[in-house]
Amino acid sequence: MSSSKQKQKQPKTVLEKIVFAVRNQPQTPNGVSRSAIVKYLKAELNYDNATALKQGLKKGVSSGKLEQKGQSFRVKGDPVVAPPQEEQIQITEVKEGNKKGGTD
Repeated sequence: MSSSKQKQKQPKTVLEKIVFAVRNQPQTPNGVSRSAIVKYLKAELNYDNATALKQGLKKGVSSGKLEQKGQSFRVKGDPVVAPPQEEQIQITEVKEGNKKGGTD
């Protein structure tokens, strides 16, 4: 009964758990939000010590292991995801012509 998740080395420190959570989330240009990290750790690792997570995030940023942009975090050295390009919308002008028919 060994699955690929059980074969992976389980993170031991809070910072390792945070890095594990960030790398296993879908990446966005800004990184992974603090709330997404908390939700992932609670669901996957059954870990929800809010104080330790806050300190771990702070330590990760100060040590240079994590990059912070607002309330989102990214592992330093991981590839940056390019922001999605906005879809160009074609705008056509509609000219108002003479109206046929009238009012009585």
